[in-house]
Amino acid sequence: MPLISSPHRFDAADLRGASSISSGPHLSLLSGGLAAAGLAVVLGWAVAEIVLKPLSDRPQDTTLLVAEAGWAAFFLLVAVVVWFGRKAGAIDREQARRAGSEQTMVLDETGVRLIGRWGESHTRWEGIARADWRDGDLVLTGRDGVLFLLPARAVPDEAWRLAADDLLKAHLAP
Repeated sequence: MPLISSPHRFDAADLRGASSISSGPHLSLLSGGLAAAGLAVVLGWAVAEIVLKPLSDRPQDTTLLVAEAGWAAFFLLVAVVVWFGRKAGAIDREQARRAGSEQTMVLDETGVRLIGRWGESHTRWEGIARADWRDGDLVLTGRDGVLFLLPARAVPDEAWRLAADDLLKAHLAP
C-alpha cells in the first residue's frame, strides 16, 4: 500500500534546513575571508620574491611593496568572496520562489515518487543511501547526494510516520 504525503510547498526555511543537511563541503563567508587572507599573504610573498625583490636594493622598499601587494590581493579576494556570497543568496531566493509549487511524496514498494505540477520523478530504493527524521522532517539522501525532503507539516499523522519507518527499514540497509 503506498504512503501518500499531504500536498506541500517548500519555503525558504525548508531550503535553508536542507542546505545544512547536505553532505558536501560549504564555503562560508568567514572561511572564504580567511582563505582570501591566506592566499593574499602567499601571493604577496610570491610577488615580492619573484618580481619586486630584484627591483630594489633597499629592503625597506621591498617590505613596503610586499605589504602593498598583499593588501591589494587581500581586498581583491575579499571582493570576490563577497560577490560569490551575494550570488549564492540570490540563488537561494530564486530557489525559494520557484519552489512554491505544491508536490506530494509517495513511498511504496518500488521507491520514492515526487508528484508535482511539472511532472513526476521516481527513485528506486537502490538509489537511496539513507533516511533520517530531523525535527519531524523526513530526509532521504540519494546515493548521488540528492536530498528528498518531506517537511513535518506534510506528514499526515503518526500512523503514516510509523508505516513510513517500517517501509524504510524494510528497504534500506542499516
